[in-house]
Amino acid sequence: MLKTKIEKLELSIDSLSKPKLVAMVQQLIAQNNEQQVQINALIAKVAALQKNSSNSSKPPSSDMPSAPDRKHNNSRKPTDKKSGGQPGHLGHTRDRVDNPDKVVRCAPKSCKDCGERLSKKSDKIIASSQVADIPKIVITVTEYRLISRVCSKGHITVGSLPYGITPGGSMQLGSNANSLFAYMSVVLLIPYKKLQQACSDLFNLSLSQATIANKLEKAAVAAEPLMDKILGYLHSSKWVGSDETGVRVARKRIWQWIWQNAEASYYVVSLKRDYQTVKDHFGESFKGVLVHDCLGAQNMTKAPGQLRSKFLCLVKPLT
Repeated sequence: MLKTKIEKLELSIDSLSKPKLVAMVQQLIAQNNEQQVQINALIAKVAALQKNSSNSSKPPSSDMPSAPDRKHNNSRKPTDKKSGGQPGHLGHTRDRVDNPDKVVRCAPKSCKDCGERLSKKSDKIIASSQVADIPKIVITVTEYRLISRVCSKGHITVGSLPYGITPGGSMQLGSNANSLFAYMSVVLLIPYKKLQQACSDLFNLSLSQATIANKLEKAAVAAEPLMDKILGYLHSSKWVGSDETGVRVARKRIWQWIWQNAEASYYVVSLKRDYQTVKDHFGESFKGVLVHDCLGAQNMTKAPGQLRSKFLCLVKPLT
């Protein structure tokens, strides 16, 4: 059947004039070129999908669910020693305190042999144990009442509320609570939803995510002088290492940047992985040596000296 079709096709081609044959060949060449472009694009797409953090410079946050687990080289060599502390190893324990907050006397009331009631006069401490514990956490509510007073001449004077306290409205959060929530969110990396749950479970305190975001924003503003001081210290340093890595938040990719040395770290979150981020946050006044991983934006950073390393990774161990 195929042979018959070929023969019919050959007869139809033989019947065509030369101009029609040329037009047909040109059409076939165009179709072939178009298909080759599509094939090359698909090959490149497949190659890109096969790349992950284990076989390229892509960060782990960009890995697909189907990516293989990263293999970590274990430099520890097998030995005959058992796991855990070895003989002769000095242990580390919590030190006792000289002045405990509370003392509980565990004294007998009567003799264990004859039942005679015992007096405190014969008390003798034969042993003691110290237990460190966390007291029951109770939220304390302070009400500030704004008072007005009238002098003998009829002048009215109103008192002043402490700094940060606004009159009226709903219940506000104090500085200790705000500091704790900032620490839990920024340092411990607790998400908003988990932070809400922690406040409810630990403190019986109901917070909305909008309230948490507002408190963190105020904490960030309060921390700006300290951030400027850290950045100034890095600018005056002989060398600074810089790196960046991507992470998805609410299905959008953002970039975590860091500039640091052994004494200080300056951390920034940006929507871009470009030199504009470097200009906006790190600036162009650094006079030392910048160590980085050859990213284009890093290469453009104004620095008298640059040490480039394809294997540099500063952000990932911190996150």
